[in-house]
Amino acid sequence: MSMLCTLSRVTAAQARAMRDDPDVADQLLHEALPAAPVKPGLFARLTGKTLPPPPPRKADWIGDAQQYDLAQQWHILHFLLTGQAEGGVFPAAFLCADVGEEVGADLGYGRPRLFTADQAGRIAAHLHTVAETELRRRYDPDQIERQGIYWQADGSEEEQRAEVQGLHGTLQNLAAFTNGAAEDGCGLVVEIY
Repeated sequence: MSMLCTLSRVTAAQARAMRDDPDVADQLLHEALPAAPVKPGLFARLTGKTLPPPPPRKADWIGDAQQYDLAQQWHILHFLLTGQAEGGVFPAAFLCADVGEEVGADLGYGRPRLFTADQAGRIAAHLHTVAETELRRRYDPDQIERQGIYWQADGSEEEQRAEVQGLHGTLQNLAAFTNGAAEDGCGLVVEIY
């Protein structure tokens, strides 16, 4: 199973609601799946009892337009930004470190982390400073493997150059996404699942 990462923009009101109720956090971050019809069991059929309907949603999903999917690139990006597999100093370590306020449920790799609009602005400013040449210098396939980074580096120099160019493009898009959140007064949620 893949380890994925999604970043979400949330308004100040949504951030408050997420802090107050983990169910709201999960519902804001995830599209509702249609409920499968529940077939009553033998006892329910014999006694005529029916199951209650599922509880209504407390919040609507924020939608694709408010989310940026890093898919499996999150760990290599964290490594290239910090030089470490885990941890690091904010704002470089915003993807994979114990920073940000925990909200919502743990889907297996830690709870989603909420950053304020000010913090989103600091993240964006940092990402704007990262040059492709610096990423290329940091992209060491042997070190990536030794550190246990969740990434498979391609073999040839040309392929690695193309990977770094793609990763730099992702960082530029991510910088624009986080900057947009900050400019709109929105918080940012990082979720690895």
